[in-house]
Amino acid sequence: MSIKLFLYCKLLTGFTKKQKYNINTLYKLKMLTTKEKTKIIKEVANHEKDTGSSGVQVVLLSKEIEKLVSHFKKHPKDIHSKRGLVKMVVKRKKLLACLKKESEKRYNKIIKEIGLKK
Repeated sequence: MSIKLFLYCKLLTGFTKKQKYNINTLYKLKMLTTKEKTKIIKEVANHEKDTGSSGVQVVLLSKEIEKLVSHFKKHPKDIHSKRGLVKMVVKRKKLLACLKKESEKRYNKIIKEIGLKK
């Protein structure tokens, strides 16, 4: 948890350690853990040290988008996170276009793996 968030929580009246834990878990739900990322990278990577190719980035973004969508089912009025979601979707769309230019085969494989429509 960042220092700013911790200090903000300290300023709130009636803030307890249990609430701090709840905020901490909510913060972690929105992002992928390192273990999840490494597992995804191993499944999708072209070679051993491939972590930044457009295919890997697309799959990672898709997993983060899935997590955010499940977050919005519980918290439909979270407008600030919706903006981040839209930015992620646009970034994924651009990366998919780039991937399609590079390799049509890999593009089709990743689209099937993620479960997106063409």
